[in-house]
Amino acid sequence: MKNMIRGIVLFGVGTILMSATLLAATIYATSTESWSGNSKVGSVLFGGNYVDSEPLLLGFPFVVGVLLFVFGATIIGAEWYKEWAKEADAKLELEKLKTAAPHKS
Repeated sequence: MKNMIRGIVLFGVGTILMSATLLAATIYATSTESWSGNSKVGSVLFGGNYVDSEPLLLGFPFVVGVLLFVFGATIIGAEWYKEWAKEADAKLELEKLKTAAPHKS
């Protein structure tokens, strides 16, 4: 249960950090007039070459958010699988006991 809570917290913090970073990059990208690369937001996130303004360099917090999100999701998935495996083993044991018990008619 403790690991599930840790996973949920990491998942939530990663989601908030990614969302906040993307929101900041999107708002800032609307004011840029020149950028390098294929997209303004990608250029703002990962520090492209700017002519008219300073880069925000939001790549580090974005990558940290992605890693927290992935680690949290992995922990949640692993804990869910452990619980599922316990339930499946308990059901198998119950079925074995039912088939091994003699039936009275």
